Amino acid sequence: MEENNALHSSKMLSCPVCAALHIPQEGNLKNGVFTGTCQSCGHFFKFRCNSSTKSSITITVNGKLYNVGSEYAGSSSLNTFLRDSRISMGTKYMCKEGGCGTCLVQAQLYEPITMESKSYAVNSCLVPLFSCDGWEITTIEGIDSTSDKAIPKRLAQYNGSQCGFCSPGQVMNMHALLDFHGGGVTKQMMEDATDAVICRCTGFRSILDTMKSYAEENNQHVPDIEDIRTKRCDRTGQICTGSCHRQSSLLALKDAQWFRPTTVDDLIKTIQDNKGKNYKMVFGNTGYGVYKELDPLNYSILIDLRGVTELYGIDFDSTIVLGSNLSLTQLYDVLYRGAGEPQYGHFKEMCKIISDVATTSVRNLASWAGNLMLKHKHPEFQSDIYTMLETVGAQLEIAVNGESKIIPISQFLSLDMTDNIIIAMILNSIPDSHHVRIYKVNKRNQSAHSDVNAGLNFNIDVDQNFLVKSKPTIVFGGISKTFVHATKTEEYLTGKALDQNTLKGALSVLTQEVVPDDSDPVLTSAIFRKNVALGLFYRFVLDVLGNKAGSVFRSGSVPLSRPLSSGKQTYDTIPIEWPLTQPMTKVEAINQASGRAVYINDIAGQPGECYAEFVLSTEANAKIQSIDPSEALKMPGVLKFIAAKDIPGVNNVAPAPAPAEEVLAVDKVEFFSQPIGIIVAENSTAANAAVSKVKVTYTDQQPPILTMEDAIQKKSIFPKVADELKVGDAEGAIAKSAVKVSGRIQCGNQYHMAMETQITICNPTEDGFEVFSSTQWVDRCQKSIAMVLGIPDSCISLSVRRLGGAYGSKISRNFVVAAGCALASNAVKRPVRLSLDFHVNMKMVGKRFPWMADYTVGLSSDGLLEGIKITYYTDCGINPTENSLAGVSIGMDNAYFCPNWHVIPIALKTNKAMNTACRSPGSCPTIFIMESIMELNSLIDQANRWKKKGLSVVPMKFGIGWTGGNYTALVAIHGFDGSVSISHGGIESGQGINTKVIQVCASTLGIPMDVIKVKPTDSLSTANSITTGGSITSELCSNAVLQCCQALNKRIAPVKQKMPGKPWKDIIYQCFNENIDLSERYWEAPNTQYTFAYNSYGVTLTEVTLDLLTGQHCIDRVDMLFDCGESMNPEIDIGQCEGAFVMGLGYFLHEEIKYDQNTGEQLTDGTWEYKVPLAKDIPVDFRINLLKNAPNPIGILRAKACGEPPLCMSCSALFAIKHAIEAFRKDIGKDTYFALDAPATVERVQLACASDTAQFVIE
Repeated sequence: MEENNALHSSKMLSCPVCAALHIPQEGNLKNGVFTGTCQSCGHFFKFRCNSSTKSSITITVNGKLYNVGSEYAGSSSLNTFLRDSRISMGTKYMCKEGGCGTCLVQAQLYEPITMESKSYAVNSCLVPLFSCDGWEITTIEGIDSTSDKAIPKRLAQYNGSQCGFCSPGQVMNMHALLDFHGGGVTKQMMEDATDAVICRCTGFRSILDTMKSYAEENNQHVPDIEDIRTKRCDRTGQICTGSCHRQSSLLALKDAQWFRPTTVDDLIKTIQDNKGKNYKMVFGNTGYGVYKELDPLNYSILIDLRGVTELYGIDFDSTIVLGSNLSLTQLYDVLYRGAGEPQYGHFKEMCKIISDVATTSVRNLASWAGNLMLKHKHPEFQSDIYTMLETVGAQLEIAVNGESKIIPISQFLSLDMTDNIIIAMILNSIPDSHHVRIYKVNKRNQSAHSDVNAGLNFNIDVDQNFLVKSKPTIVFGGISKTFVHATKTEEYLTGKALDQNTLKGALSVLTQEVVPDDSDPVLTSAIFRKNVALGLFYRFVLDVLGNKAGSVFRSGSVPLSRPLSSGKQTYDTIPIEWPLTQPMTKVEAINQASGRAVYINDIAGQPGECYAEFVLSTEANAKIQSIDPSEALKMPGVLKFIAAKDIPGVNNVAPAPAPAEEVLAVDKVEFFSQPIGIIVAENSTAANAAVSKVKVTYTDQQPPILTMEDAIQKKSIFPKVADELKVGDAEGAIAKSAVKVSGRIQCGNQYHMAMETQITICNPTEDGFEVFSSTQWVDRCQKSIAMVLGIPDSCISLSVRRLGGAYGSKISRNFVVAAGCALASNAVKRPVRLSLDFHVNMKMVGKRFPWMADYTVGLSSDGLLEGIKITYYTDCGINPTENSLAGVSIGMDNAYFCPNWHVIPIALKTNKAMNTACRSPGSCPTIFIMESIMELNSLIDQANRWKKKGLSVVPMKFGIGWTGGNYTALVAIHGFDGSVSISHGGIESGQGINTKVIQVCASTLGIPMDVIKVKPTDSLSTANSITTGGSITSELCSNAVLQCCQALNKRIAPVKQKMPGKPWKDIIYQCFNENIDLSERYWEAPNTQYTFAYNSYGVTLTEVTLDLLTGQHCIDRVDMLFDCGESMNPEIDIGQCEGAFVMGLGYFLHEEIKYDQNTGEQLTDGTWEYKVPLAKDIPVDFRINLLKNAPNPIGILRAKACGEPPLCMSCSALFAIKHAIEAFRKDIGKDTYFALDAPATVERVQLACASDTAQFVIE
């Protein structure tokens, strides 16, 4: 008897008698009928084999073929393979959710229009490794980096690489786009593609200029619909879907099975065979970036859809049928080609919304059907694709129980999709009398999910007073899990003309119908989402009416439109002083951009290296009753659990007199995600899995204090952190003033978003430990490790070459990580690596201090300041050590004079991680507060009701203090060839410090820069140096090198006089032979009686356009004039100005951190909700001007610092927005004072407008 079904879905043979499973011998089976004997019961049976079984895949990387099998977990990502195998250490990672873009590589993927493989940038952190069978991958190491047109070289030349951690991702994003289009790209295409990679350093202008330099405006081919219609199969005459004869297969791994069907029938059968099992269908795996339960790790069976070529179908004949395997990028390409066809004009709207979904690289990976399935599984998901298809009345072809079924999209969410698959979408024509618009309102201009999206489709008879001829479509997303159509409003509008009365009635119905869910605290508020929904409906009506609407209201008819951006820079340079004052590329830039620069996590592990992970608290204010690691210790690969009691030294990383800071909590936790223990395991997967198995029980759980207002109410205050300041008699002056103003203003947290998270590698040595750590402060990091191990500092040899961004986050917040890693290494006596997961980094590590000020100001009738009384509050978290309150009084006046002050500083304790310095930690908030007090309105553009422009001018005085800025420099000239090595106490983190010290050295010694190298900073050659920070490190280390070189010149001078005209290397060799010391060390210790060595000055003018209906804005232009003295390197300093300003835009406009008010857990802990600025958030016209002919007589080489001061002026964008709001509020009769706190998010701005439906008029 033939048992045709004996080969089960697992492709293992099941005996029809005893059900014992057997695996056919690898390589022996082809398609056909075979016989076998059960090894359990002896039954002889036949079976049919219809597919091949494999145990490995082949993947080509940079032209080299690799065979990959069960040595990697079935859930591994492509990024894991590339890095663990050390094939591509230039390919980075940070978020592992597709949001940062540092992991981008180029993949050759099937493109169904041309039916060829084409180049796409993809997120290697999302791509499952075992979906890459047969793929061709190109990484940063596989592309040209030396020719004139090489992207890495050009990015470096355009100053587009500062810390460099994102640079390989930026390069691969550009490379794939250029390769896809054969170089035929426009500037707009290149600018649109910059959504894929975050850069925290540069401010994007230089990256945009690099990308746009490849544009060929006159050579761009315009795609045509005929490119699709002509693609037919020669054999069948049907629309071609690619290869006709690929065989389905199974990849059997030790921990997972990957099915690769190649036909729809095979796919359906695979699903039917695996009913009830733990399987997942995989195309791009991008949903994992949003919902972590979709991690392939959670599934034992994975079904790869990419090989099902029928699902790439594109049919434009009678109706438009588009297969479910089309990526979002490919869907856009298809619709773009059809948008010019009669009755398909709505495709333009569809293209606009698709282009605003996620990032370029995610759209390259994700299928439209996968997006719909994500919405089906998570109805709360704000799917722009679902809203779009609902709006145009799409239909879906779905395989239900193996049978094809066509349903309207409106039935999709209620259909049980268990074991069913989407086959295609069907798009029908829409008559040109229909008005179709699709809108999206989100947190930033690129790569952000919708807060609210909307789609409206009305059949309008313009000649009958804009009659709504049939039932319209009104769709909203982001309202609630269940809300889709505004059905009552649709019914109300049917058959009515769009006039003021109809609009008023429709708004009344819609107001009752749109009831946003407010149960999720991470979402924007219900009132905001309702306001936006109503505003978008009003926008649509204005758009339909066109010129019939009153001219003052027409500006509300369209969303903001951002033109192509540009930038301009002006500065002085003095050629006679070159290489000083010479604008030049960073010396490390080409290595960074080409992926050759080594960051700490790129360092190869030593034999026997282990991995450590912190066990974190799940309470924010409680006592620890017990910690039970027993279940974790039973897991394979787990070696050790470390608790506070196991620390051999002291449980403290803060030397006296600073308040103690525990490495591991002992008996009490004070913030959510506080470290409680450490797991050490053989690999990172085991360590990560074991962390969740450690059982911690708590008692005495108390409500956490999470806001400054709550801390004030509960008197949660650190005593005597800073003294009050009284100058004159503020209270008396205010009492006598003609004008008195009181108010409160505040600004929140900011996550540093260093692309390289906190990491330490600790290797035991014969006399202690060799440590590589992502720290800005080598000396204190060394001390922290020594303290917890109970050994002398000299036992710790610590080194760091560069940081992948810092901004203050690695001054002290690395100490606990470094100490924890050392504890783990000491416990297992093996090398250990501890690298914080991005989400852990966000939750566990402190951030910028939030500030709040209560003020009363007295002014004369002429507006002159007479007295200021101000109480500053700052949220320290659980420890006040790094607050800036003591220094506030020195710079709080900014550029204004007031004779009478009373300043009261108060440090608040909250149940949050200890906050820390962040780029301009004290001046940034105090200048913002002072400007909030002093702001002057500049109101323009009164003619438009719903679009307003605002202007703001912000001056700045920024004190640069050198006291305590101690740094060591060592300059060594090598006797045999005259080349020079430098070690200095600063750490390269993108600010260009190494380039500047090389410039100083080359200028002073009179030698070429290319013979000078800067070595890693370490705890020996630069011992006792202070932290890199405060904008002072570059200039002070430059001075230390200057002093070394001047001393060396004095030693070399006698020999040089005896050898006139001889080459440098010959002179040095003679010095060497004469036993002259060619090394010099200098200790820079600029301790003075003055708090500030000098002031940096600046002024910034910002112009914005504000959309009053949504709260969205566009920064039209920024002009910054900044006093940089006589810049050592204008190219580097302009990059610092741009990067600092854009980071400040994030702080003042975008970056909002939310906590669960019950548990204290940080909710905005990833790139999905926490939004730093991207390329289209920067000024459209970005002009940086360094003050000319302004040498600093008391600065190092006449220069001034520039790393932090420009950030303080970015608050000008917030004030420009505020002025636009004020102009609108004046229009509607609500011209009263209001405070605009930072961040002025889209939500906060829209609510500040104080608009309501009473203002929604058309004439």
